[in-house]
Amino acid sequence: MKKYDIGVSIVLILISIYMMVTASGYNEAVSGTAMGPGVWVIILCVIMIILSAILLLRALFGDKLKSMMQKKSEAAEAPEATAEAVPEKIFDFKSPGMKRLYVALGVLAVFVVLLELFGFYIAVAFLLPAIMAIFGERRWWMMLAVTAGSLVFIYVVFVLFLSIRLPQGIIF
Repeated sequence: MKKYDIGVSIVLILISIYMMVTASGYNEAVSGTAMGPGVWVIILCVIMIILSAILLLRALFGDKLKSMMQKKSEAAEAPEATAEAVPEKIFDFKSPGMKRLYVALGVLAVFVVLLELFGFYIAVAFLLPAIMAIFGERRWWMMLAVTAGSLVFIYVVFVLFLSIRLPQGIIF
């Protein structure tokens, strides 16, 4: 799991930096306040960078800190012989977890194409069951219920209550 934590944390940090740069371009402030539409995005990105950095540090140095603490406690009890540790292979690109990652990246690429062509609802109707299947969900009724519930929730909150137009595709 440690090697995947390293990869995920680096990807999340890069995505957060990109989103911060993009959100900093939203410079229109809401009337009567100094806050614009990009402020909340920047706040969330900073939080995501901090949490991703913590995950990265734990993945890189967590075992070393734990072993240092154990050595201190064991040194007080009895001396031990230290052996050189064999370096761990950082990424196994053919492991089942990496294969799932490749499939998930392919699903995200298809999602982007569907989003451009058919719009938000059809793209999300593809994305959610596909990702659920990648993570091991096999009950078709559960995938259907989660997808339908999510789409209804998104429509009610964003379209009805907040009056936000969701992306529409070229075809629809």
